[in-house]
Amino acid sequence: QKSKTILRIQNFPEGQEKETDLRSKMARLLTQLAEKGGEELYKEIIAAYRAGSGYTKKHNLPREIFVHFSSISTRNTILKNSEEELRYQDTIITIRKEVPFLIRKKRIKYRDLTTLLLKEKIRYRYLLPEGVLFTFQDQQYRIVTEEQKQTFLATHDGNFFPTQKEDD
Repeated sequence: QKSKTILRIQNFPEGQEKETDLRSKMARLLTQLAEKGGEELYKEIIAAYRAGSGYTKKHNLPREIFVHFSSISTRNTILKNSEEELRYQDTIITIRKEVPFLIRKKRIKYRDLTTLLLKEKIRYRYLLPEGVLFTFQDQQYRIVTEEQKQTFLATHDGNFFPTQKEDD
């Protein structure tokens, strides 16, 4: 339940801000997406802090900002409106919802399947607690075990888009 009120902000430039300063910066940045005034949004933000990861260190990126809201509806409004491009000092800011570590860990075993689906531009969604749901060739697939994934990949690998033969 706790993660349902958290947003992850990526690519926000690092400065020498304090936690209260970061909270007010996030309120100003997210005001345009929240459909609320800056002061009202500031009150909705419980906490805002930076957290580094191995990925951000390895690729020399700014640490992610985690923003905790007091209500799920505020977070969902911001997420819904975040499809439009958000910029801060000529940097494109990415907003994502927080997915708990244990769920992210379970999704790793579906990475090869989801990578293939992304490559072929097939829309999918993750299932909770684990699994992938997608539609391929007018048939809906619900892959929830390693065996189902292997079976699907064995029967459909290379058959996503058949090559077009040219007439000579």
